[in-house]
Amino acid sequence: MNKKVNYDEISSVYNERYKQSKLEGVEKFLKKLIRPSGSKNILDVGCGTAYWLNLFADSSFSLFGADLSTGMLNVAKHCNSNLNLINANSSALPIKKSSFDFIFVVNAIHLFNEYKTFIRDSYALLKPGGIFCIVGLEPRESEKDWFVYKYFENTFETDLKRYPTFSELRTVMNSSEFKNIEIETVHRIETYSYGENILSDHFAQKNGGSQLALLSDEDYKKGISKIKIDIDKASSKGEKIIFETKLNFYAITSIKPS
Repeated sequence: MNKKVNYDEISSVYNERYKQSKLEGVEKFLKKLIRPSGSKNILDVGCGTAYWLNLFADSSFSLFGADLSTGMLNVAKHCNSNLNLINANSSALPIKKSSFDFIFVVNAIHLFNEYKTFIRDSYALLKPGGIFCIVGLEPRESEKDWFVYKYFENTFETDLKRYPTFSELRTVMNSSEFKNIEIETVHRIETYSYGENILSDHFAQKNGGSQLALLSDEDYKKGISKIKIDIDKASSKGEKIIFETKLNFYAITSIKPS
């Protein structure tokens, strides 16, 4: 798949997703990882608008974020001018070895063209005893149920190609000398939208998420049309159709041996 999301174009609306869901489980998990560790230098790769870095803005940590999108980084800088932001590819980070106590990625590993290189490089960038963590979705799991996959053609198939499995991530981490690797569920989204309310859902908008942003305007309109047809069918029967979102966020973590 050659087409990529233009995050410069959607940077101004990106944080709207967190108004709909703050992913509290992810926040709690990251804070649990960071605070007991006594981490000093923290790096968020694929940081986007630095939403996750800003969870620790009131701390004494030195916060670094790396992203390819200058638009996203501009939003991040506007929100917090104290962040150390780097415009760089995840597989070519201009950073010295053994620089960080904690490196993490949230919902971005599927955007890294060379995620295996990134994982190997992260091992070198971590200090001994440093923590590495990737948080993301697993489209292949049976517990998922997402209206986006149901109504917008090829979004599921595209995600199967984009998202590495957590088993694959574990294999790469093992080969990169990470030890004591753990995988766990850190957050579950389970929401229900009734009838035409789905049309104002952030993730039903063309730029609401990468799944729909990758679609052509024509294919996006086809999906919206399918949604409206089902809404009308239910309405004609005096019913309200329910649009479900059931997704799990997982985390894979490891500590670099001292």
